[in-house]
Amino acid sequence: MSVGLMLISGSMFVTAMQWPFRAAIFPMTIAVFVFVLASIEVFMDVYLKQTAKEESTMDFKLAGGEDANIDEATVTKRVINISVWILLFFALILLVGFPVATPLYFVMFLKIQGKESWKTTVILSAVAWIFFYGLFVWILHIPFAEGWVQDGLRLLGMLN
Repeated sequence: MSVGLMLISGSMFVTAMQWPFRAAIFPMTIAVFVFVLASIEVFMDVYLKQTAKEESTMDFKLAGGEDANIDEATVTKRVINISVWILLFFALILLVGFPVATPLYFVMFLKIQGKESWKTTVILSAVAWIFFYGLFVWILHIPFAEGWVQDGLRLLGMLN
């Protein structure tokens, strides 16, 4: 599988080299990381063979330490919780667009889920927005579609 990932990411990199720089930067970056990680995996498989014992196999654990023996209901609750947060982020992107959804989501997640103070919430949300907006809008000049709310307000004549 790792060799297959190396081939796919290598061909992705070569293909993206023919594109304009702004269009190619994202796939080339991902391709490099995937290629390097797959190469490390191949190296480990070939040169760092471990002596396998039947009793040394380990079951996958969802959490370490004290939480290693949590019940299935708690695991299900946690999975549903994070899934709802992810879907909420997608919904915010559709409704208000990426540049507005990013800090809004950070504020909601940090206050509701993280129960952080307002100071921490505002600082981390501002840092996330500055990083997002600075990288994608100011540096890379990537245009983002507006959300459905802005489109609706524009149709109603309430937004230029």
